[in-house]
Amino acid sequence: LPISSMNGNDTLRQLLPRYRRYLDSLRLARRTIEHYLYEASAFTEYSWQRHRIWPTTIRPGDVETWEQALVESGRYRTTSIVTRMRGLRAFFAYMVESGILRNDPFVGFPLPSLPAVLPRDILTPTEVSHSPGAGSKYSASATRYQMK
Repeated sequence: LPISSMNGNDTLRQLLPRYRRYLDSLRLARRTIEHYLYEASAFTEYSWQRHRIWPTTIRPGDVETWEQALVESGRYRTTSIVTRMRGLRAFFAYMVESGILRNDPFVGFPLPSLPAVLPRDILTPTEVSHSPGAGSKYSASATRYQMK
């Protein structure tokens, strides 16, 4: 919704039902919608309890503070934090697109690049050497990429 149709006193929490309708309209996967809503809700609760942040008062430092809180909690690996921050970034993109925010606090906020991870269904050389048929005419490196 454009900013003109919002009550200027709406909190981030009050925006969540509209955000849900927006995500539904994009026809995203159910799990993606749940992830985006979870991150938006978590940030909303944190920011309200800590700083009484309103949509129009969000600053890049608020995003950085949230990320630091995730790191300092000790509950998340780097990959999880980056995934959570990407989910939150979608919420801010929605608010900019809807005219709720004039500036995206994620602009210029770097997220670390994550190393590429091979899918789990590829066997390691150790797994191949311990699998049935190990010692056949194929080397471990040749069978590493073959699944039976």
